[in-house]
Amino acid sequence: MASIKKVKRKRGATAFQIVYSVQGVKKYLSLGSLYPPKEVEQIKSIVEKLVAADVTGCPLDRRATAWLAASSADLRRRLERSGLIVIERAPTVDDVLTLYWSEELEKLKEHSQRTKEMARRVLLEYFSASTKVTELTKSRVSEFSTKLDVRYAPATRAGLVRDVRRFFNYAVERERIKSNPFESVAVGSYANKEREYFVSLDDFEKMLAVCPSQELRTILTLYRIGGLRRGEVFAATWSDVDWKDGKMLVHSQKTERHAGHESRIIPLFPVLRRELAASFKESAEKSTAIVTLSEEQIRLRVEKVIKLAGLTKWPRLFQNLRSSRSNEVAREFGTIAEATWIGHSQRTASAHYLHILDAEYEKATH
Repeated sequence: MASIKKVKRKRGATAFQIVYSVQGVKKYLSLGSLYPPKEVEQIKSIVEKLVAADVTGCPLDRRATAWLAASSADLRRRLERSGLIVIERAPTVDDVLTLYWSEELEKLKEHSQRTKEMARRVLLEYFSASTKVTELTKSRVSEFSTKLDVRYAPATRAGLVRDVRRFFNYAVERERIKSNPFESVAVGSYANKEREYFVSLDDFEKMLAVCPSQELRTILTLYRIGGLRRGEVFAATWSDVDWKDGKMLVHSQKTERHAGHESRIIPLFPVLRRELAASFKESAEKSTAIVTLSEEQIRLRVEKVIKLAGLTKWPRLFQNLRSSRSNEVAREFGTIAEATWIGHSQRTASAHYLHILDAEYEKATH
């Protein structure tokens, strides 16, 4: 049972406290002088029911539940501070991001973590961390989408929307929110045709001619002739090269999460074999890794080689070396070989790698 205690304040006002016990421990619910005696009696009755529900494990009756739901925010806060109820607060943008960061981010590769961090930063530029998920109305989300359209290239925008949607979808999966307010925002295309560039074999040979080291020649060849990704170049070891059968095992961190795509085997194309053989001879088993330079060292040296060769630096430095090879392989060996050796689906190849070359326009007009 609970009781009501009156407390006289200095200026004559009467304050009320509800005195109750939990497991033999006396506790107090302070109500101040805000509530009239009749309402204090009602609160005492609710406190008794809350304590009984906690002891027995039985839910509150409908009348008590309805009364609590209609009570003031001040009273609910007082009840919560006393440990009698738990207020379920509406999840915020910060809650969604914190959930994803604490449970999912560490599972991703470093590059994916960077893209997720960019999406997080962009999201918080438009919505404060304290914004309730329920406040992300269709109009506010639509305005966010429109601003992304203006500020970012289509491919970048698509990546940002994809990641933002993923944050909220994860919260839905974990049953923290009921629905994803960004579900209606179209992702769009990741392809950016304006940044496509074909590095011709002539230009590739010009670059090889001015390379200051055999290792750099081999690195350029792995990108341009082998069609390897950046991470795949650094993962390559001499034990992956099958000189006898003319093949090379390529380890792919990007696709390893898909069963059967942890690695692929590519042919030792003549130019690739030549450069690898020259590097192997120099290596003399000093290192198991084919590449010993860091990513930053490679970028700086490749940019210098481009300049020495009299060429103009192109966008997406390494990806366009890879996509150039993708186009050649597709035309010479077919799209199945291209997808297998370059290491992606034919759909991805069409969207991001394959495109009509200038030479084909010239051929078509003669």
